[in-house]
Amino acid sequence: MAEGLGMARIQFTEAEREDLARQLQDFLLEESGQELGRFEADALLTFITEEMGGAFYNQGVRDARAVLQAKLADIDDALEEIVI
Repeated sequence: MAEGLGMARIQFTEAEREDLARQLQDFLLEESGQELGRFEADALLTFITEEMGGAFYNQGVRDARAVLQAKLADIDDALEEIVI
């Protein structure tokens, strides 16, 4: 990896945090009957973001790399077809 290019700290707007925390509350209530208050849901969101966010980020980078590599292969094939 190039120096100075790492994963930036994941930050959400307040509206995004509220929505994500609500989604966690809804999920846990539906799946396990566990009710979380806003504070607990926000703490869980912080944990997921800080402790697991890197894994999601890395997978996104790998997925983007695979798409770009496929597109570059297509371009390379197209260029090869026009070589005299």
